[in-house]
Parts: sequence; structure tokens; C-alpha cells
Amino acid sequence: MELASTETEDSTLQTSAAKKIKIEIKEKKEKKQKVDEDEIQKMQILVSSFSEEQLNRYEMYRRSAFPKAAIKRLVQSITGTSVSQNVVIAMSGISKVFAGEVVEEGECKRNILRSVSVIQISQFHSHSYIMVKCS
Repeated sequence: MELASTETEDSTLQTSAAKKIKIEIKEKKEKKQKVDEDEIQKMQILVSSFSEEQLNRYEMYRRSAFPKAAIKRLVQSITGTSVSQNVVIAMSGISKVFAGEVVEEGECKRNILRSVSVIQISQFHSHSYIMVKCS
């Protein structure tokens, strides 16, 4: 008799624990969906405020990608071991971000050079002057 009541209690506890887990999973999914919707809305606001030149650069950035085969060869030549597809994808993404930062820094320096007159550049060492202004 005691064995039967213990089994019933165990199954009741398991059922309630399973329900609790299902509810937690459902809440996490709903929260993630809300966060994703918020992120999408923020991106839409940001992109809508871009100038035409910024929008063109952003579109090119979104469409660009480094060739996976080239990245894989490069990483394998540096590490000397075989790398997984996940490593290649991660390195490709990191490389894309780095290239984007280099382009943005170049844009900054180009804009400074456009706004600074020739006399001002000759008064300062141009490289140092530009580095200070962009940083």
C-alpha cells in the first residue's frame, strides 16, 4: 500500500515538474520573440535615418562576404590543423567586421581631409592630425 502511494506521489511530482519546465520554456520563447521584435524595430528606425550614401554602404556590407574556401585555407595554413565549418563561419564574420571598421576609419579620414584646408595640413603632421581627429 505504501509503495503505491509513493509511486503516485512521484508521478505527481514528475508531472508538475514537467509542466513547470514547459511553462518556463514557453515564457523564454515569448521573451525571445519580444526581444527580436524590439531589435527589428530599432534596426528599422536606424536604417530609415541613414543618408543615401550610408544606406548604399550598408546594403553593400550586408551583401558582402568573404569566400569560405579562402578563409578555410588561410586559417588552416596558420593553425596547421583542419578547421570545422563553424570556425570558418566565425572567422569570416570577424573578418567582415574588421574590414567594415577599416572602411569606416578611411571614411572618417577622408571626410577630415576634405574639410581641412591645405594650409592647415602643412602646419601639422597630417597623419598625426588625422589620427587625433578620428579617435
